[in-house]
Amino acid sequence: MKRWINLHMPTNTCNLNCHYCYVHKVTNKLNQVELPLYKIKKAFDPERLGGYCLINICSNGEPLMPENVPDMIQCLAEMGHYIMILSNGTLTERINALLSFPEELQKRIFIKFSFHYEELKRKKLLDVFFENINNVKKSDCSLTVEMVACDEWLGEAETIKHLCIEKIGTLPHVNIPRDERQYTLGVLSKYSLKNFILMWKDKGFESELFDFRAQTFGKHVDYFCYAGIRYIWVNMKTGSMTQCYHTTYIQNFFDLSKDIEWLPVGNHCCSPWCYTSYAFMPIGIVATPEGVKNYSYFSVRNRRTQDGYDWVKPAMRRVFEEGVEQIELTDSEKGMVDERNAQFPVRKPDRNVVINRLLANWLAQKMQYKRIGQYFYRNGYHSVAIYGYGQLGRLLENELRESEIEIKYIIDRDAVQIRKECSGKRIIMPDDEFRDVDVIVITPIIDFYKVRAICESKCNIETLSIENVIYGNDLS
Repeated sequence: MKRWINLHMPTNTCNLNCHYCYVHKVTNKLNQVELPLYKIKKAFDPERLGGYCLINICSNGEPLMPENVPDMIQCLAEMGHYIMILSNGTLTERINALLSFPEELQKRIFIKFSFHYEELKRKKLLDVFFENINNVKKSDCSLTVEMVACDEWLGEAETIKHLCIEKIGTLPHVNIPRDERQYTLGVLSKYSLKNFILMWKDKGFESELFDFRAQTFGKHVDYFCYAGIRYIWVNMKTGSMTQCYHTTYIQNFFDLSKDIEWLPVGNHCCSPWCYTSYAFMPIGIVATPEGVKNYSYFSVRNRRTQDGYDWVKPAMRRVFEEGVEQIELTDSEKGMVDERNAQFPVRKPDRNVVINRLLANWLAQKMQYKRIGQYFYRNGYHSVAIYGYGQLGRLLENELRESEIEIKYIIDRDAVQIRKECSGKRIIMPDDEFRDVDVIVITPIIDFYKVRAICESKCNIETLSIENVIYGNDLS
């Protein structure tokens, strides 16, 4: 398989309304795929792309809602590509359209069913969901079932497990949700990431996807990234092509007068961390970091049912296990890549926007009589250190003084000057010894991952971004 192409559909709405999803908070517009099939064929010609590709169809909503999506999928499969499509599993007519394809085309299709238990139950669509899964199971298409782990479902875990065993003969895979409000993209939970992982592991879903996600969640890729040559992101409406989710515009993918510029991200990743690492690393787009157990993409997507059926069938299994072609560059070529990337504008976060958004949320919580100390109690943290004594650090200190949480010390590079201004407080430098506390709260949001690396090099104390604390407490 030459490379992975993420094909982003213009759909910005969904027939479900899950509380943890950002779609309906942005827009509620259904757009059709306007590009004619003849142009799609030319743009996705395997000769133009260097070979057959794994094409992942996704959107900011339900990708199967546009009426002509099955036609587009059939067109791509007939060209020899392998197609992955994400779906909430409730659009029976669209799913049946895929199942009407010839067997050889079905073998090239992989449906990722998102299991939104609470919303499916509310809309009385659970039977529809499971029936569609079982119909796909009987076909030559491959599938997986993935459930977003939510705080609200912790108490429903046993019910969900029994239901899935009864209806589809195995358990769903489990994924960790990220909080899109946070620049640091922390876990969408009222619990810390560490506690969230421990609680969901204890529920016994035994999901390789969850295990790998837990190892890589929040981990920045600080080495050469091959996204951009082993992977590209294409907007189906505008044609905008980027190297990855957080990189800049490269060219119009549908401008057939120009050759595609296969330009790796290299050492110019703009994302706080690789939040698609659970796919990029197992499929071979990005190297798995040292110390992290490696999985194939097959292992994080497949399950074997009680009747001996594998979700991922032989043709798709071969693609998933082989991964994308391991195109390698020499050191000289990597240097040229970094020089080329330096010519593009860097997408930088607006520090003021990030901080003001957090402060607005914090103020709203205070008006609702939510106290930040509750986040620490809930997660079993009784003593803290605050890293950074600027505006956010001082606000956090003031609020925690009203609780029973013990602030043992404050870490700041201007410790000498702060000691003069604030006598009686224990202020230390980043180079000093970090004494034992339950958790270190890092208040410089934009520099969180750099500061966390400093802390991890000095001690084994758990670290949190102040975003994790404020937005996490908002979910209580």
